[in-house]
Amino acid sequence: MGLQCFGFYNGKLANASSKLHENTFSNNFTNFAMLAETLRYEFCFGQCWRRLYDTNFVSVYGGASNFSTIYATKPVLQWSDLNVLDLFATYLFLWSWWHQYQVTVILANLRKDDEGRVVTDAYRIPTGDWFDSLSSPHNFAEIMMYSSLTFFLWPIFTWWFIYAWVILNQVETALLSHWWYLEKFEDYPRNRKIILPCIY
Repeated sequence: MGLQCFGFYNGKLANASSKLHENTFSNNFTNFAMLAETLRYEFCFGQCWRRLYDTNFVSVYGGASNFSTIYATKPVLQWSDLNVLDLFATYLFLWSWWHQYQVTVILANLRKDDEGRVVTDAYRIPTGDWFDSLSSPHNFAEIMMYSSLTFFLWPIFTWWFIYAWVILNQVETALLSHWWYLEKFEDYPRNRKIILPCIY
């Protein structure tokens, strides 16, 4: 259970950190909504770190507490506690997280000059990294990150509802984006898949 909680916190923290960095440094704040979204991620990120610290180093649990059965022994994580699937899931998460950041930078740079100043708000066709084969690689990366978290969280019943919601949401968004690209750009690469490389 300790590893599952660690994986959940680790995944949420990394994802919140990525979103915070993307919104702060890659995108141009053109309206209040973007600023509000960034603040939400900052608060979520800070809250996750504080609760992780509180749970593991500040709180003292009573013997009658259900929570104490999970954390009272404060298990020490060791490399020997990890199996091959845990390591694969961690690698998959970090790999997807990195690519999601890269494609976000590519999207932001479509509106910037070589010095990093925003010079247009026009839409252009993105290229590079996963954009060479997918219309919505950022959505694919999100699905891969949540899939990697599933290796840690699969025994938790409610996780499957969260995972299903993310899949459905990301696929729908990718479909709408792909159809929009095809409608807006006559020269849009027809070989690009919607969300799954080489498949769909």
